[in-house]
Amino acid sequence: MKMTDEKAVEILELNIKEAGPKMPPDVKAALIRAVMALKEKIMSGSS
Repeated sequence: MKMTDEKAVEILELNIKEAGPKMPPDVKAALIRAVMALKEKIMSGSS
């Protein structure tokens, strides 16, 4: 199965929600930045 950007965002957001409180703050911040970057990419229509 090919991983789409939308699916990656969904998975990362779920991980942040479920495991976020147990994550080191820098790891959580990095995941949040990755989600934001992917969302921007999706919105701009880039592949």
